Amino acid sequence: MPATSHWNGETPAPSVGAARVGGLSVPAKLVLAGEVIGIYARVRWLLRTHDVPATMQRLRAAPSRAARRRARPGPETAEQGRHLAWAAVRVLALLPVDSRCLLQSLVLGRLMTVRGLDYDVVFSVGRDATFEAHCWVETCGVALLEPGGDVHVEIMRL
Repeated sequence: MPATSHWNGETPAPSVGAARVGGLSVPAKLVLAGEVIGIYARVRWLLRTHDVPATMQRLRAAPSRAARRRARPGPETAEQGRHLAWAAVRVLALLPVDSRCLLQSLVLGRLMTVRGLDYDVVFSVGRDATFEAHCWVETCGVALLEPGGDVHVEIMRL
């Protein structure tokens, strides 16, 4: 039975216009999967001890190598972001962990920070009377995780 990660039992779509991490060797894919799992553990720990803005500030702290090689925003950034989004969502979907939008977004954001890629985490709320919130990652105007769509109103970008 495939792993599911959403409250309704459906496996999420990896990302908008998702591209597979097909150019990587098996060892490189395993390293990336390990990186996703390690970042997920760090995110969970940070969220237990800090609020979301403080957690994001810590996750955006660039390692010295990434700070030196900041990538220019452009189509390559979006394409690399799509690959990372696909990998993060796929790995988290296989694990028995909470992989809702906030955790996916924070994990993907850290993956992008480490690689020197710029991004925004977009937060939105539902338009109707029931409370519903969602977040996703964008780079260069491209949504890397499933955006809120017309039923949501953007309230913040970090």
